[in-house]
Amino acid sequence: MSRAATILILLLSIALSSPAQLTRGFISGTVQDATGAVVPETRVVITNLATGIRSETQTNSVGVYR
Repeated sequence: MSRAATILILLLSIALSSPAQLTRGFISGTVQDATGAVVPETRVVITNLATGIRSETQTNSVGVYR
């Protein structure tokens, strides 16, 4: 087997066994006021400044969003 073929097979086997990169993720957190109390049922807006993509959600009854 030629050296080029061996390298090609090696590279293909590495590429196939590598885990796929995630293209999605999530942000989670808790909304609190100045006193540290959670803020339930609050609108949360997140904007990616690089792409302009905007996502909206709402906190639950204990101030948590995802």
